[in-house]
Amino acid sequence: MIDVLVKYLHWHYFEQSKIILLAWKNLLRFNLEYFSIPTLLRTFLWPWRKYEDSFTKGFDLLKVLEVITFNMMSRAIGIMLRSSLIIMGTLMEIFILFGGLLIFIIWLIIPALIVIGLWLGLKLIF
Repeated sequence: MIDVLVKYLHWHYFEQSKIILLAWKNLLRFNLEYFSIPTLLRTFLWPWRKYEDSFTKGFDLLKVLEVITFNMMSRAIGIMLRSSLIIMGTLMEIFILFGGLLIFIIWLIIPALIVIGLWLGLKLIF
């Protein structure tokens, strides 16, 4: 009986805890890749979908202002969309971080909860 209890506690606190921590780490990494946060930060000031207008030969003030306005609008759209994706990805990362921490803490106290539940159940019976 004691041997089974020791094996269970070893499995619960060492083997399975490592697997839970590895899964938690994988979820955090997946979220970063899913939302492409490093790439979005690296390309933060780039125009949206690389939509850019270029200057033509010759000087036409109206065309120059049009090109500058279009390029600035494209960059502004890119910044807004990338910002929203970065914020959503960061919020999900925080949610996964705290959710994983909560799950891991609950996993660690499950044996104590089982013992307390059995003790309270037996106390009600007797």
